[in-house]
Order: sequence, then structure tokens, then C-alpha cells
Amino acid sequence: MQLRKIQHRNNFEVNIAPLIDVVFLLIAFFMTISQFTQAQLAELDLPLAQQGKNEPEMPESRLVVNVFPEGGMVIDGLKYSIETFDLLVKGESTIRSPDAISILIRGDRVTPWGKVSEIMKVCAKHKIYKVKVGVLKDGGRVEEL
Repeated sequence: MQLRKIQHRNNFEVNIAPLIDVVFLLIAFFMTISQFTQAQLAELDLPLAQQGKNEPEMPESRLVVNVFPEGGMVIDGLKYSIETFDLLVKGESTIRSPDAISILIRGDRVTPWGKVSEIMKVCAKHKIYKVKVGVLKDGGRVEEL
């Protein structure tokens, strides 16, 4: 008796072209998002601090306020005065709950504290109490107070 070998032919092929397309789209997406994150942070000489806390995650409803030595404010690449900042915060607090809004103030080392204080007063006026100040800690790491 002669036994035959049964041969199974599986014509299974993987088309990787769609996979490559998805990978390139993900790369483009993350590169774009990283550019938006970097656009919020202006080149400032932040003040030194003894203490600070590094928070790697940035909440989606965080406003990053860059305060320059001459007192000008920049948020997302746009210049603001204290009056227009007041209107911006008022609008944000009507859209979201004030408890959901966080503000990071990044002031230059030689920025007069009065400018930072004005920003904090506007935040308090609209009941936004999650306000942090960007500083440099020993070793040059960016931290928040």
C-alpha cells in the first residue's frame, strides 16, 4: 500500500503597503504635534529655583504664557496685552470650568515681577487657581513651581 503525502498549499500573502502608509501618517502626525508643543515655548532665560516639580504631561487645557523682559506677553505665537489676556481667560472660563484650566507662566529672568503678578491677578479674577511658574532647577532642567 502506497501512502500519498497530502500537500497543503496556503497562498497566504501579506500586503504591507497599507501598513507602510499608516506608519508614515503616524510619523507625520507626531512630528506636527511636537512642533505645536515647541511653538508654545519661547526662548526665555528662565529664573533659577531651589525647588521645583517636573510635570512631563501637559494638560490639553493649559495656556502657556511667555512673558518677555520688556513686559510683552506671547501665547501660542500671538502677542497679548493684559486687557486682551483678560478677555482670553474670560472666554476660556466660560467654555470650560475654571477648575479644568491650567496656566503656566514662563517669565524671563529679568522680567519685572509686577507683570507676572498682573497675570496672576487676572487668573484669580476668573477663579483660575491652577497657575504655575516655569523655572530652571539645578542642572538646567525646566521645572514648575
